[in-house]
Parts: sequence; C-alpha cells; structure tokens
Amino acid sequence: MAQVPYHHRNITRLKAEELLLNAKEDGSFLVRESESIEGAYTLCVLYQSRIFQYRILTGSDGKLSIQSEKGVQERKYADLAQLVDEYLHRGSNNGLACTLKYPVATEKIDDVDSDDEEEIGETPLRWSDTSNVNAGGDDDITRYFSERFGTLDLSKCDGAYVDSIRHYVEHDVKDDAHNVQMGSGQLTKFRQLLSKTAAEFNREMEIFCGRLEVLRDLFGSNIPVPGPSLDKTLDKGIVDHDKFVEKLGNMKTAVVNLEKRASARVRELVFPEDEYEDTSTSISAGTMRPTPLLTSVRKPSLPPSSFDVKLGKNQKITLTVDIQVGKLFAVKPSKDVLDESNTFPHEKILQLIKSTSNKCRVDVIIEGRKKDTYTFEDARSRENFCQLVQQMKNMHSASSDVDQISIFIGTWNMGDASPSWNLSPWFKCQGAGKTRDKTLSMIPHDIYAIGTQESALTEKEWINKVRRLLRDGLMIELHMVAVCTLWGLRLVVLTKQEHRNKISHVRHSTVKTGIANALGNKGAVGISFFFSGSFLCFVNCHLTSGSEKNNRRNQNYRDILKGLSLGQKDQTSFDLTNQFHHLFWFGDLNYRLEDEVQPILKKITEREYDALQKMDQLKNSQNAKESFVHFCEGEVTFPPSYRYLRGSKDQYDWKKVKKTGIRINVPSWCDRVLWKSYPQTYIVNTAYGSVEDVDTSDHKPVFSSFDIGVMTQFVPGLGGNTEDVKMVFDNVQVEMRTSVSHPRFQLAFHSACLEGTVTSKTNMNYCSRNQRANYCCPVWEPKLIPELYTIFSDVDYLEDHHLLIAVKSVDGDESYGECVLSLKSMFSIAPQRFSCLLTHQGEETGKLWGSMHLTTGTSSKHTRKKSIRKSYELIYMDTDFQSTGDIDILDPEPEKIMKPKLVVSKAVSLPQGVTPNGKIATTDRSPRDDLGLKNAPWQSGSSRDIDSRPPLPPPSKIHAKTPPGVDVLNSIDVGGRPPADRHLPPPPPSPPGGTEMALPAGILPPLPSRKPDVSAGLEPEQYEVVPPATLKKSADNPIECRPPMALPPSIPPRKGKPATSPVAPLTSKSGGSPVLSPQKPPLPSARKSPLPSAPTEEVEDVPPTLPRKLRASSSDDSGNLHNYEKLKKPLSISQWLLTLGLPQYIGTFVAQGWDNLEYMDGITEQDLLDMKITHPNHRTKILESLKNF
Repeated sequence: MAQVPYHHRNITRLKAEELLLNAKEDGSFLVRESESIEGAYTLCVLYQSRIFQYRILTGSDGKLSIQSEKGVQERKYADLAQLVDEYLHRGSNNGLACTLKYPVATEKIDDVDSDDEEEIGETPLRWSDTSNVNAGGDDDITRYFSERFGTLDLSKCDGAYVDSIRHYVEHDVKDDAHNVQMGSGQLTKFRQLLSKTAAEFNREMEIFCGRLEVLRDLFGSNIPVPGPSLDKTLDKGIVDHDKFVEKLGNMKTAVVNLEKRASARVRELVFPEDEYEDTSTSISAGTMRPTPLLTSVRKPSLPPSSFDVKLGKNQKITLTVDIQVGKLFAVKPSKDVLDESNTFPHEKILQLIKSTSNKCRVDVIIEGRKKDTYTFEDARSRENFCQLVQQMKNMHSASSDVDQISIFIGTWNMGDASPSWNLSPWFKCQGAGKTRDKTLSMIPHDIYAIGTQESALTEKEWINKVRRLLRDGLMIELHMVAVCTLWGLRLVVLTKQEHRNKISHVRHSTVKTGIANALGNKGAVGISFFFSGSFLCFVNCHLTSGSEKNNRRNQNYRDILKGLSLGQKDQTSFDLTNQFHHLFWFGDLNYRLEDEVQPILKKITEREYDALQKMDQLKNSQNAKESFVHFCEGEVTFPPSYRYLRGSKDQYDWKKVKKTGIRINVPSWCDRVLWKSYPQTYIVNTAYGSVEDVDTSDHKPVFSSFDIGVMTQFVPGLGGNTEDVKMVFDNVQVEMRTSVSHPRFQLAFHSACLEGTVTSKTNMNYCSRNQRANYCCPVWEPKLIPELYTIFSDVDYLEDHHLLIAVKSVDGDESYGECVLSLKSMFSIAPQRFSCLLTHQGEETGKLWGSMHLTTGTSSKHTRKKSIRKSYELIYMDTDFQSTGDIDILDPEPEKIMKPKLVVSKAVSLPQGVTPNGKIATTDRSPRDDLGLKNAPWQSGSSRDIDSRPPLPPPSKIHAKTPPGVDVLNSIDVGGRPPADRHLPPPPPSPPGGTEMALPAGILPPLPSRKPDVSAGLEPEQYEVVPPATLKKSADNPIECRPPMALPPSIPPRKGKPATSPVAPLTSKSGGSPVLSPQKPPLPSARKSPLPSAPTEEVEDVPPTLPRKLRASSSDDSGNLHNYEKLKKPLSISQWLLTLGLPQYIGTFVAQGWDNLEYMDGITEQDLLDMKITHPNHRTKILESLKNF
C-alpha cells in the first residue's frame, strides 16, 4: 500500500489526539493503526475540540470499509487513499461527525543516525544519489557509474587496475545489470574484477599460511592450515573467487584455533592436571542442592571478610564473616581465644537491623544474647557485612525451596572490535561505582543476562567465550536459557544447572528501529520466561545515536514496547511494562549529557556525578514522562561509559575529525541498566558500575546485580472450593487523558489466581466534579463489577499475587491504560483504599483508584502455612520498629527470629489514643513518622539509598504498637495518602444483666467511624493524592503530595473465619472512666479486665499486648475451673483467650501458627508444653475449653 501523508504508522492513541488538538481546525483528520485488531486502522476526526474515532476494517476480499453511523450504506475501497479521497468529496453526507477537510501529515523524522560512532569503510551511498537512476536503461546506469568513477581517488591504484575498473564501468556493468533484471543474484563481472583485486593478496596469503604451519608445529597442534594454492591461473593475475573466499574463511578459522590451542597449552603448563578438572562431562541437575557452590567445576575457596567496628560507643571489635565455614566471629583485640562468647553459627543469627539515622550502624540479634550494636567505618562496609551474612545463611540453609535469587545484568557496546580476553571483572561486578564485596564476587549468580551491541563475534563464538570465562573465573558450568540476535545486537541468558527445571515458557523477540524501522543496526532483542512462579523479562536495546536525537530515542523506546512479542500471548490488553514481576531494560540507550565538553570533563575529574545527572537526557525524559515511565535506576557513581579513546582506561576521545567537519561527542552515560517491578515485590540493586580496564571499545562494559524474591511454582491448596476467596470491589473511579467524544469503558481484570480474564459491565456515570480539560472520569458502582473468585484458597500464596486492571473502550476494544494492584494488604472485612497510575504503550495516561478487599467464604477451610519466613526477611531497618528500646527477644522458638513491632491487626479495634500494649500514645508524630515510611529506600523501585530493607513478615511473626488512633494498614499506601476511614458494623445489643467492663484510666472511647465519600471527585491540586475531595490539604490534615510509587509490602492480615459481631458499644459509669459493654458470652471471672474484649469480627489474630502492670494475674486461677458448657464458641483466638482470662498467651499461640479456631481441635497437652505454657492449671483450662466447644 502506497504511503499517504495522513497515515501515521507508529503513533499511540494519545499522540494521535495530541496532533489533532494542535491542528485546532474542525475536520482535521488522520489515520492510525488499530491497537486491538491486526491489519485494521482507526480514522480519527477533530470536531468541536473532541475526537471522534471510526474503525477501518479489512474484509475477506482484502478491501477496506469504515464503520460509521448506522443507516449509512457500507462501501468497499481498494486502499486507504481511495477511501479517504471518497470521503473528502462526500462533504457532510458521509456518516461521520463532520466533513473531512484537513489531513494531519506525519512528522518528518530523520532516520539516519548521527555519524558520531566509529566509521568502517567509506560513507554509505545516500538515497538521493540514486534518485535519478532509471533502472530500465543501460545507458543511464553506465552514465551514473561513469560520473561516480570520475570522483574517485585513484592515487593508490596502479594503471592496470585503473583500466580494469574503467572497463567494468563502461562495459561489464551492463551485463551485471542485465543479470539482475533477469532475476539472477550473481554479479559475474564484478566477481571477476574482485578476483583481479585480490591477486597480490593471494600471494601474500601463501606466505602467511607457511608461517602458520611453523607456529602450529611449535605448539604440537594438528590444526589444519590452508595449504599452498593449486590455482594455476595465479600467474595470469586471476584468482578464482570462490576459492579465494573459502581460503579467507579457512585462514580465519586456523588463526582462531591456533590461538585457542596456544592458550590451552599455556594453561596446561600453569595448572597441572590434578588441579584442573575436565568440564566436558555433563552435570546432573537432579543431584545438586540449590547452593551457589555445588555447581562448580572445582569448589572455590572463599576467604573470610573482616571488618573493624566499634561495639557500643568505644569498644573495638573485629567482625569476621566466614561464608565457607558458616560462622560469624566477633573478637576483641585483647582476646585471641575463640569460644561460644565470640563465635556464632549461622543458625544463631536471627536478625540484622540497620539504622537509618546512622548509616554505619547495625544491630545484630543473636539467639540467647541481647542485641549488639556495631558501628562500621562507612556505609559501604555495613552494606557488605549485611550481604555477607545473608549470603552465608542462604548458602547453609537446609531448605530446598528457593525464594530469593541473584541476577547479573551486563551491557557492552563492543565497537565491532575483538573483545578483551580478560572480562572477569565484568562478570564479578568489579570496577568503578557500586561494586560487590570481593568475597561475594567469587560466588556465581543464579541468572546471567548479558547484552552486547556492535558485536564482532558470531553467536556461537560469543556464547563459548562467555561460558569459558565464567567457568575459569567462577568455576561453574551454566545452562543456556536462550539467545537472541539482531545484526550486531545480542542477548544471552544463562542460569545454574540446578535451576533449569524451574524455567518455563521461554520466548524471545526482536524489533528493528533503524532506517524506516526496517534496518537492524538499531533496535532491541528480548527474552522472557517464568522462573518458578515469577515472570521475568530482559530487553537489550541499541537506540538512535547523536546528542540531538533525543526525541527519536524516545520514539525508539515506544516502538520497541509495541513491537516486542514477549510475555503471555493471551494478554494483549497489557503492554510489556505491566506483564512481568520484574522487567530489566538495558543496553546502549545513547542518551547524552547536554552541556559543553569542558565543564563536563571538569565535573568528571571532580566526581560530581550528581550534578552531571541533572544534565542527563534520560533522567530529564523520565521526569517529563516522555520515556521509561516508572522505571528505576541504581545510583550512578561511576564515570560516563562513552566515549573513550580505544586502548585507554580513562582518556575520553570527545573530538572527531570527519569529512563533514569536526564532531563533538561529549562524555555520556550511554550504557544503562533500568528495571521496573510489580508493587510490593522484593528487589534490591546490589551493584551498579563499569569496568575501566577493558579498553578495546570506545564504550566501557557496565554491570549491575540484583537480589529478587521469587514465588513458588507449586500452588498449595489447589482444587478446593473456588468460592473460598473472592475479590469484592466497593467502587472504582478513573481519571485519564482522552478527548474522545462520549466514550464508554469496561474494566478487564487478569491475575494468575483467576481462572481467566474477567470483564466488568460498561460504566454508566462520570464524575464531573473538578474534571480537567481533555480528561475523562468514568465511575463504576459495585453492581457493575463482578466478584472475582480465586482458583485456590491458600492465603500466603495469594498475598504474593497481583491483579492486573485494564481500562478498555467498549467500541474499539482498545486499552486506554493499565495498572497493577498488589493483593498483599487487601485481606480485610472492610474495603481497602487503593490507587494506581495508568500507563499504556510507555506513556502515563491517568490514574485509577477505589476500594476493594478479599474475603473468605464462611464455610471455607482455607489454609495458611505455619510461620513461613522468607530468606530475605533477615535484614530490616530500624524504622520497622516503634523504637530501639522495643527491640528485644521475646521467645526465639520455634522460628528463632526477631519480631518487628508493627501494627498488623485490623480485627482488634482500639480506642482512640491507645497502643496495642495498652499505653497512652502521644500525638507529636505523624503515622508515617512512626512507621518510618518517609522515602523508604527498600521499596520496589527505590534505589537512591545504600540501605535496602525487605518486605515485612506476615503478622503471625510480629508484635505491634499502634500510633495514636491510626489504622496502619490503611496508612501504608500509595503516594503518602492519609489513612482511609473504616467501615464499622453497627454495635450489638448489651448482654442481659448489663455486665460492664471498665476501660483503664486515661483510655478514651473510639470515635465514630465515617464512611468514605466514594462519589467525591478529585481536586486539581490533589491529582497525585488519592481522592476523595473531602481529604483536602490543610494544616489539620496534612497530605504529602507525592506521586504514587511501588509500595512497601504492608502487613498481610491474618485471615480467619468471618463473624457477624463487631466492637461492643461504649457507655459511661457515673463519676468514672468510660466502660465497654461486652457482648455474650460474659467473662468467666467477676473481675474486670483492663482492656476491652476483642471484637468478634476477625480476619487477623494478633491482639494488643497487655501492659505489665495491667496484665491479668493468674496466681488465683488454681482450682478455679469454670463451667464452659454454658459458653458459646468464640470466633477468634483473641476473644477465646480473653474470655478464659489468659490473654498473656495470645502472642504465643499466634507465633506458633495456631491462628484459627477451625484447627484447634487437634491441639494436645504436649503442644501446649512446646509453646512454653508451663502452668498446669492454664493447660487444663485451655484443653477443657476446647473439649466443650
């Protein structure tokens, strides 16, 4: 189909609307490609500042027709030009919103890369040079080449060769042209000319081959070397072309093999046979444990790492982490003897708690000891220490489950040159910038993703080289997951042998973004696959070069997003950035620094990288949301990786003299590693830097490494009642950029925990309050959104899942934006507020917010694992705790872990101003201060701080304190939102007899709850803050106006059997404190409890801990067994133990995994003894109670 000026091939819906709005004239139109139907088009028309869209479909006969208003006869057209021409002449009687008048032409984009990269050979022939050539006339072809011949520099050629070229131009080129016209692909006359050109070189090759034979004999090799020529026409100055090319290939192979043999022979002399094993034999993955060392060819020796630190304030200590042995040593200078007081096995190390106020300090919790506070020399040392301890515990873990892996990302523009043989520092993350500890660098990663650009090696040569380097440097044999190549652009993904069975659904794809998006000199290659239950994607790209081509690079990014065919084939509604748990994007992005070269060189010398980052085109494009929206990058602390003088380690070659003039290439960070992860997933960037010692290219290799959490590939509880767990939406509202007239939308929901994609009904209403121009705000009420039933009921497994939501038009079935919602904090009896930014094809299109929750069926026997702890939960920040004084060991058994004191319970509604420990909370701190959520560095998507903290553990593993009157689970949310209001059911009636329970002195009754105004609109100044508009920014209600980001994993609520009775009402005694009227059943004792009884509606079971001075006494319980037959069965662990007068055991039951009364019937006295319940009467009371209900 011929190109027409109004046909825009590679633009998004938003870009099309922007072009039409800029045109401003009614009747302006353009045609873009449909996003939902392959081979279809969309006609976009501007009328009265609104956009009207009409689909153009291709029929079975190959002709086009347009879907316009009903009643208009459908016509068929051969192509777009005929269709548009017909509608232009129809006038107003065309079934469209208005007459087509003004076509909006495509923007002219210079496809040719700037010539700032290395030139190889002569300048390529330009399209304009052949514009006047008539392919059908031999005279025109001869004239063209004659003109070109007259411009050649022939000073390097002898007279005979010049005559040969002239003869070809004047006579032989006609024969070659005739062969091409007849369909032959061979240029016979040109090959004869090339043979004459190589005559002298062929003689030199004979001499060279003889010398190669001498070297072969020196190393005792049987490598075949091209023999003497048998070409008898050599004396006539003619060389057979095919034999000449074959000889060149054989010579190249002989040289490469000879170099390999020489290297092998030298290695054999350096490493005796008894120290170097042969790796040719296959390794069985089934016999290996998932540790980083057992896949090695020979086991490496990991040296201990020592740190000089201060214990407390002044005492000097040497901390030594011996990964090989699995022990931590803390030795004083005055004590050389190692004993139990200074030697700690890995299983005794329970928790590392890093300080945020002092980045050199860490608290180490060891079983049987009080916490030890160590101060390191610098923040980097503290980080290395924490990583070493975590690696030591992971390596010596007896668990076969893998929930954390490490990933190496490497990118290097090789500059079409043979690579350096010493690339070990690259794979070990050693060089400039943020590097790995020397000991850690000797431990191989689980996955290697290596991207190269302008590669001079073949695919096989490069893979063999990488494998050999990793085997020699890290002593490990790797399994190749996939390799993908586009011209000189290549991506190789390798993994450990023991992980090969965890990888599935491997896909790879390529996209060309060179001239007219047809050449592969620029573009991208990508590979995606599942690792256990986590979906990973790696993209290596080479974007347009030139400092002035920033807009073109941004367009390359969008073209790659649209063109890569990765992920799941049935998820066409969601673009590449919303389909994967972790998406890694790297390569030669070619973004430049925008400043003069001398100021840049000065800042590089002074290591002022932060100042240079403000001039970085990539950062500025991200801030302007023009490309790589919501992607993250590690802190850049290494020099710009481009453009170096080849052969130099630190000298920039910023000036280049070309035929067209002098070209200035300012030093820039062209080679980058970015990533985007789902919210509330664990990912830590452990290294990001460059290797300065590799000098064969004008680019330096860049490395980055990550620790990520992975989901299990085994689904627990599968096959149960599909109605056990369901997602219920209370409301959904969207604000998105569009000027389409009267759009109607649907919501599409997709998740791995759902049987398939579920679609809502069409929205009926719009929110017009405070609506901005060119924005649309559809609203969905609960009746329009179906309940979503999960295919399995295991709560722990569900909490790791995410829900993908797409806003799609009803008419065109095109997506207007997608987002990802974490289910981690959505288990609740009341709807929880959420907010997500919408993106589509790399552009931010708006935001979506509302409220929803996950509920459990009343008859379901849903499962929850007992005290499962992730391996990455070893390290915490001190902001995970209420105060440093709260950090102590309560009871290390059975998990032997430190329990951070964070609020986790929603079921226990506390009075205003009361903490779960019964203390009166102060009000001089904000909820986010108490939670330590200001610029939390460990969030998925944050990497500016050297500290990184993992997600918070499940509630069965932690105790908590509450800030004054704050629902913490609602306060931990996107973008600094204020806590959401709670939905509280009406209070139950008072029990007969008016039994009352007094609250402790100073405790205030709870304030009445207010239902959120879900219909309220969005204030303009609150666009980055979750609505409703009633939450206005004021001195009394401060709101952090920050854009939403990836959330820290909120505390997952404990799920239990829902009940029907809420918090009891509060009354007042005359002259006394407020009292609580409890519901049935009454307390077993006449004495009054110091705290209100727990509500009976419970989805969590971590109750408030009693203060020591108010804790119920148990000394008078002997012989005081009650008649439990008269009591009704309680509905929660906390209610049951409070009713028994044994609240001190609530935390014990929860910590041991007894968090649901449905499973209490199997508990025995031995179980109670194992839980350290030593009082015999208490055990008897518990067992008797269980028998009776």
